[in-house]
Amino acid sequence: MSDRQDDRRQVPWTLLLLGGSSTLIAAAIAALIAIVLLLLLGGKSIADQQACTPGSPASSPAAMSTVGRGSIPAQFIPLYVASAERFGLGPEGWLWLAAIHKVETDQNRNVNTSSAGAQGPMQFMPGTWAAYGIDADGDGRADIQNTADAIHSAGKYLAASGAPGDWHKAVFAYNHAEWYYQRVLRHQTAYRGTGQDPAPDAVALPAQGAATTPASEAPQTGAALDIARTRQGQVAYAVADAQGQIITAERGDQAFPSASLTKAMLLVARLRRLSTRPIPAAVTAQLEPMITRSDNTAANRIWAQLTRKDLLELARAAGMQRFQLRTDDPVYRLGNSRITAADQARFFAQLGTLIPAPHRTYALRLLARIVPAQRWGIWDAGIPEPISGKGGWRPDPGGFTTNQAAQISLAGQVRGIAILTQGPGESYGHETIRLIAQALAAANPTGVQAAPGSDCAPAGALSTGGDIATVAGPRAQLTPDGKAVAPQEAPAQVKAILAAGNRIVGRPYVYGGGHGPPLTTAVAAYDCSSAISYILHQAGLFPSTTAWVSGTFARQYGQPGAGTWVTLQANDGHIYMYVAGLRWDTHRWGAADRGVPGNGWHTAQRPDTGFTARHPPGL
Repeated sequence: MSDRQDDRRQVPWTLLLLGGSSTLIAAAIAALIAIVLLLLLGGKSIADQQACTPGSPASSPAAMSTVGRGSIPAQFIPLYVASAERFGLGPEGWLWLAAIHKVETDQNRNVNTSSAGAQGPMQFMPGTWAAYGIDADGDGRADIQNTADAIHSAGKYLAASGAPGDWHKAVFAYNHAEWYYQRVLRHQTAYRGTGQDPAPDAVALPAQGAATTPASEAPQTGAALDIARTRQGQVAYAVADAQGQIITAERGDQAFPSASLTKAMLLVARLRRLSTRPIPAAVTAQLEPMITRSDNTAANRIWAQLTRKDLLELARAAGMQRFQLRTDDPVYRLGNSRITAADQARFFAQLGTLIPAPHRTYALRLLARIVPAQRWGIWDAGIPEPISGKGGWRPDPGGFTTNQAAQISLAGQVRGIAILTQGPGESYGHETIRLIAQALAAANPTGVQAAPGSDCAPAGALSTGGDIATVAGPRAQLTPDGKAVAPQEAPAQVKAILAAGNRIVGRPYVYGGGHGPPLTTAVAAYDCSSAISYILHQAGLFPSTTAWVSGTFARQYGQPGAGTWVTLQANDGHIYMYVAGLRWDTHRWGAADRGVPGNGWHTAQRPDTGFTARHPPGL
């Protein structure tokens, strides 16, 4: 059964050659890009390439930090470097392009036409594109929606606007706002690994207020704990009941930078200032973008209407124990504040009592109306809506900070959940939060069995507390209805693969199905490569948000050869994989196979002649 052929023009690695007539560039550039791509693509090497820099001498591009390696999609690095070299943007020019791409469309994760009419991966206005748009991939046209064309055109525009001599002027020309320059600068600084933690202007919260359960004494939840301890970087989580008592936690008292998560506190503090008075239209006009779009300018204006006392009194009312208020962040004033998962879980669990009664419904609905681009993590964990929550994210010297907290309902009971991370990149943090939230919801740390008809087995039937049943030993088993049962000895990510596969077992095979929609949610039908893309993405093992075709897996995914727990077999026409002894495939192979037709798990193996074996690193 064959996969669809990708009808989109593939951007070749040879775009590293772009820049006019071919001349030799310093060997250091080819070596550095090869090393960077080796790090990012799990060992994949590229051939030494030539490039040229018209009008300026060649110079080695600046190296990037751990945050950059974990955050910048590998396929874009050659485009940034080639554009910077082509237009003489200097050694750090490619980092500025990466940072602008991040701010504009989250590096192609959120490409839409803006309300002002800006379009494409680098958000060009059509008039500007008419003057600066170029054909970088050689297809005969300058396409505002083409990533290669857009990145090279951005390099041309920045060079014309003052780069590299005056980056402030150049970036300001791209978007005439100081906050925009500061945001781009923050990402650029994090990518090159020279960011400094600002000196604190902090007010520590005295440990007083309502009696609360110390997070260090709270019980832990098996599957979530396994995930937290195997993910890269720092991870903390906590779940609190409606009275603010911690039910389960891991590192619940560890301090993290708040980023934008404190905007939920600003919302509640501002409404408490009003008490029972109506919300003025001018205040609503700031609260709504602050929460739904995480707008920093609006947040700073709300903060200007409050005092430290307002925030600290709110923290005490919520029973917070370790909140530290800082107001020294130049982009979002409270972004450097220090928070803990336990304190944020307490706060979100008690929103119903912390918010004045006349404004309670308004605030909870506002927190449930987060724009789609920011509804990651907890929203992707299969938890029933409404979810009233807020996220926060930013590059920091210790890693990319990605936080999220929300008020949710488990088995009819209100719970506050908070997951804080510092890891190698933003998308990695999204996956960490999703996996932990999914495990916490499946384990249902409330003392109540999971609701009948849900995808989760009753909590008492699970030996790990995860969202998949387990069995002793190293091999997965198959139930009569085609669902996988995970081996207890398997790593958490292997269990996550099996659980993700179970969610789409039996979905029909449709040629080309699942290609195009984001992999964050399941769709009605899949082909072989889109199903495996979805499963691996759900398990945090596939960074792309859209599906690959099978040939791309054969050449680029992970590491070559068979893995200990997971092995993909791929060629240009088909892909299947083995996970803990079960085969995920799109059709039966052998009469004795108990797997279901369409997409599903199978017990029988199949010949692998003509296929290339690859596996996720470490598995």
